[in-house]
Amino acid sequence: MIHTMNIDKFTQATLCFLVKGNEVLLAEKQKKLGAGFLNGFGGKYEIEDKTIEQTNAREVEEEVKVIVKSAKKMGEMIFRNPSDDDVLKNMVVHIFIATKWEGDPIETDEMKKIAWYKISDLDYDKFLSADRLFIPQILSGKCVKGIVEYDDNWQVKSSQIDEVDFNQLN
Repeated sequence: MIHTMNIDKFTQATLCFLVKGNEVLLAEKQKKLGAGFLNGFGGKYEIEDKTIEQTNAREVEEEVKVIVKSAKKMGEMIFRNPSDDDVLKNMVVHIFIATKWEGDPIETDEMKKIAWYKISDLDYDKFLSADRLFIPQILSGKCVKGIVEYDDNWQVKSSQIDEVDFNQLN
């Protein structure tokens, strides 16, 4: 199903996790998809972005005011969301781990309660329901590719997530 779906019209977006040793920086999302839940940092591709990597860097800087210096793509997830907004209904999210950045993360109107969390102690009940299906793999260094469809209550209706080789993401 993943490889035969035409995703040309889907909104391209990013999600980035800042990782330092055995800790990950997370914050409570304030707007749009995932508001009120813990997450990494990211957002939609904009026309001025030349690459999805530039989208990733721009979004991280907008949301926590740090400049990404090194990030590796670790996943590509398709989301079918119960949104009335056509831009948010069908999305391809490119997931990165950043290990080098400049600056100290600060809260913005988009992300509050920024904190470092020990990866092994993460409480996935504080994330959107689909996140627990792929974030643990990504934070353990595995690459994933998949699709998640949410029902109208933002619970996972169906999913297919595969571990893949890094080369299958680029």
